[in-house]
Amino acid sequence: MGTSPDGDDRTLPAETRIGRVALRVGDLDSTTAFYRDVIGLAVLDRNGTTATLGAGGTPLLELTADPDAPDRGRADAGLFHAAFRVPSRAALGDALDRIRERWELDGASDHDVSEALYLADPEGNGVEVYRDRPRESWSTVGDGRVHMTTEPLDAEGVAAAAAGEDGAPADTNVGHVHLEVTSIEAFERFYIGLCSFGIRRRILRVSDAAAKVVDGGFQQHFTEL
Repeated sequence: MGTSPDGDDRTLPAETRIGRVALRVGDLDSTTAFYRDVIGLAVLDRNGTTATLGAGGTPLLELTADPDAPDRGRADAGLFHAAFRVPSRAALGDALDRIRERWELDGASDHDVSEALYLADPEGNGVEVYRDRPRESWSTVGDGRVHMTTEPLDAEGVAAAAAGEDGAPADTNVGHVHLEVTSIEAFERFYIGLCSFGIRRRILRVSDAAAKVVDGGFQQHFTEL
């Protein structure tokens, strides 16, 4: 176990990482094509009911055909987005080019620690493609927690950095998973109390609350509906 910013030595080890994301989808063909052609993941394995996609031979996403998969409504608790982290601004520029050419961008933000693109797959699942700035440049608040902002992305600067590569680089990974939950208190009991995450950042607003849990590069975001 590692040590959290609160000094709790029962948190997950800093080297803990997300391996892959698994989704149930109604239309396997169109969803596979989206993650291949727009996100840039390679199809590593495919049969009649499942598709496994990844980068550099590493599986990052598993899609399973399920004709009874419910429509993903934004009012529902559950997955908000899966976030694929690329290693450079050039790779993010390539992703922006693919999205502009083949899909529709829903949003783009500069979070100070990262630059991010937001869109939705054909099933309505949120997707983020982002790149981290070097960790040594991240700023923190007084208690050691990461300071983040949400500002407009310099999209043209990102586009200008593109290297002209059509697929995601080999060292692309699942940087985090963002979940919507109906109760922050229940989330804390499960993910912090039972699963031993540490809180890296907490945001409180009048209309909602969010907690960002990070151990090393393993991140989960939670927004209270």
